[in-house]
Amino acid sequence: MPIPGLKVIDDILRGLPDNARLRAEIEKLVARVQSLEKENEDLKKEVETLRPKLGLDVETVKVLQIFFASPHELSRDEVASLAGLARGVADYHLDELRKLKFVMQSHAGEVARFSIYPKGREFIMKNKLA
Repeated sequence: MPIPGLKVIDDILRGLPDNARLRAEIEKLVARVQSLEKENEDLKKEVETLRPKLGLDVETVKVLQIFFASPHELSRDEVASLAGLARGVADYHLDELRKLKFVMQSHAGEVARFSIYPKGREFIMKNKLA
């Protein structure tokens, strides 16, 4: 006659070597995640120190990148929507890009349309922002 509960104890003891191996693997993975998180933070800090060297606001660069990726002209509203910005904020960044001759403005009826100039594409490529 089997002793009650003995099978459960046998099952637990049988799993101990696997449990130790899995625990060791988890510890390695946790250490790897911590290492990657630190590396990510270091890279974020490096990006932040490099951004001022570009001479443009982060959001202005984001707007320029939208033009770089766009196969066609964009309206102010499209730029605002794609960049996730309020219309007035998008207008500011468009003004900054126009001053630098990175984007040009044209009109299709009453709607102003914008597209990237070669100088804007050059800025994106030279600064590895594509």
